[in-house]
Amino acid sequence: MENRSHALMAGIFTLALLAAAALVAIWIGRDRTQLQPYEIISATAVSGLNPQSTVRYQGVPVGKVQSLALNPDKPGQVRIRIGVAPNTPITESTWAELGVQGVTGISNVELRDDGSSMKRLASSAANPAAIPLRPGFLDRIEQRGGKLISNVEEVTEQLRRVLSEQNVQALTASLQNATDITQSLRDASR
Repeated sequence: MENRSHALMAGIFTLALLAAAALVAIWIGRDRTQLQPYEIISATAVSGLNPQSTVRYQGVPVGKVQSLALNPDKPGQVRIRIGVAPNTPITESTWAELGVQGVTGISNVELRDDGSSMKRLASSAANPAAIPLRPGFLDRIEQRGGKLISNVEEVTEQLRRVLSEQNVQALTASLQNATDITQSLRDASR
């Protein structure tokens, strides 16, 4: 009977120790930083963007995406709420782009600023300031895709005409004539 009570006490102690370790890990791992809220309205798809995705300012990580929601005021739009470190110099000339990290397809929010305004953008939890969203690199390629394809088709057609069988034969004949003239000049100079 004494062995069973010791085993029971050891089991209870082990479970209590595991629960305490889990609570300490949760307490240490929680994020206690106060972030300044901002909102971005997107009329394009935000595929690959998730809550907790990184927000970067000029390439430096400064915050996280807090939430994604459909805009109830305008169908087809997405509201992206981001939290940014309070010391980030977000001004009236700051804009956002959606960037893609590598080949994974995971998106992040890229904040850019051209420095044309030094006035800070005021924001609060009750009334988050709006940062305009501009098309990212992949969006710009997608918008110009039709024109790029037509240009490639045009260049291909021109190359096909230049490298036609007739032109290749004419070029071969010209090179043969140049070789014959060179040989004739060599013979005449002897």
